[in-house]
Amino acid sequence: QRRIKMVALPQVHNVKDLPDSGGNSVLIPAGQYKAVIVKSDLRDTNDKAGKFLALTVVITDGVHKGSEFTERLNIINKNDVAVNIAYKTLARISESFGMDKTPADSNELHNKPLMIEIVNKKSKDWTNKEGQTVEGKEQSEIKKYMAVPASGVPTPSAEPTEAVQASNDAPTSNPFAA
Repeated sequence: QRRIKMVALPQVHNVKDLPDSGGNSVLIPAGQYKAVIVKSDLRDTNDKAGKFLALTVVITDGVHKGSEFTERLNIINKNDVAVNIAYKTLARISESFGMDKTPADSNELHNKPLMIEIVNKKSKDWTNKEGQTVEGKEQSEIKKYMAVPASGVPTPSAEPTEAVQASNDAPTSNPFAA
C-alpha cells in the first residue's frame, strides 16, 4: 500500500473569514466601496500604436475586501475620444484625493483611500477561434471615483445611485488640452 506524504501548511484560516478572490471575474453588488490604488503600469495597446496606464484598484473594506479591478486609461492613442476619457477619469481620481492637477508620476496615486462606485453590466458578445459567437457575461466595473466622506464610509448599496445611472455620457473634450 502506497503511503501519501502530507505537507504541513504554515497558517490555518477559517474559510468563511477569507475574502472572495480578487479580479474582475467576481461579480460585486452595485454600490460604493472604499478602495485604494496599489499599482500602476504603462503598457502597450494591443496594436502597439498607443499606451495605456493600468491602475490596479483594490477594495479595502467589507465582504469584498481584496477584490481587484484594473482601470485601463488610454493616455496615448490615435483615438482622441479614448484619450479624453482617460484624462477625465484620471482627473476624477486626482480630485478624489484633493489634488488640483493630475500627477506627474502615477506613483502619486498609490495607497491613498478613495471611494469607488461599482456597477454591473453585460460585456459585449465576442467571437472565439472557431468563429462561434460567445455571449458576454455580466461583470462588475468601476463607474465613478469619489473622495472618502469625512463622516466615514457609506454602507454599500444594493442598487446604483441615480447619479451613476445618468452618467453614461462620454466626455466631449480633453480638460488638459493646451
